[in-house]
Amino acid sequence: MGTISGNTITHLSIANDETVVQQEIVDFFKRKNSKLTFNRFQRNDGVLYEDMKTTDYISIMFEFKHQTNLNDLKNLAKKICQTLIYLKRMDESTTLKTPKVVAIVDKDEFVFCHTNELVKFLALDIDWSTKSANDAYSKFPKLYDCVLTDLEKGVLTPQYHKMTKNSLDIIYQEVIAYCKNSIQKRPVTSNKIKKAFDYFEEEILKTKMKSNDSVNLFVQLFTNPSTNKINKDRTDGVLITESFGNNKIKVDVKKFGYLMNGFDVNNFTNDEKSKIISSQDTLIEDAERRRIGAFYTREIWAETADEYISSLFPSYRKDV
Repeated sequence: MGTISGNTITHLSIANDETVVQQEIVDFFKRKNSKLTFNRFQRNDGVLYEDMKTTDYISIMFEFKHQTNLNDLKNLAKKICQTLIYLKRMDESTTLKTPKVVAIVDKDEFVFCHTNELVKFLALDIDWSTKSANDAYSKFPKLYDCVLTDLEKGVLTPQYHKMTKNSLDIIYQEVIAYCKNSIQKRPVTSNKIKKAFDYFEEEILKTKMKSNDSVNLFVQLFTNPSTNKINKDRTDGVLITESFGNNKIKVDVKKFGYLMNGFDVNNFTNDEKSKIISSQDTLIEDAERRRIGAFYTREIWAETADEYISSLFPSYRKDV
């Protein structure tokens, strides 16, 4: 009887389309870890994931191909553009977490990278709306050019492997390590900024503040982290701030660190900082509505209702 990896490679060698590639790779990962679940989201090829309540959870988004030369950087850039469309759709959903790893897999090639290397592309100022992700590279030439340039300059460094009986187990271990050993960076998009501010107000901030002040503090913490930060000389979670004086504002230390590290605030680009600053008015409006008790249907419930209606009436969203 052959090994799990040996049987997988044998089946891949005679694969005649990407569906077989998908089945073999997913089965291989699930046989290595029985806790993994596989589902498709936002029309992608599928995500393998486990319980996302832990910080080191596994979450891998796959794009499966058949007889595509992924060692060619132009080909690889095209496929990465396709995965970025799916990542963008997932980012804009209130119910989905951005996967930690993106893997592009052919019958004998396996390319993967941590999504920390890709999230900056999600903040590009382009019209992301498209029904088909397959030709994203031609619909969004700016995106394709940015991805290809980073590949050619070695800024974007996906791990490339030829799949063999001996390498498949190594690939698995490397992908799992990518999931478990990195703090995931969140993309600086309007959706993520709003969710970050909601989390800041509801879970982190321990001092009562007016809407304008809490938004201003949030923006300062994100855009000027060197002068707005936790006072490390104390253990009670007070902040050092430029606008509000030192040791007057308290936060939950653990959750504060989780938020700041997750956005990698010390390495924001000028464009990312500008996007956060320009969001101030919208954040203040949202905070004011929350304070006066304005009722609105939360996005998560709106999405759930939409999915339920679609399941009952398949033609409901046929044009989407």
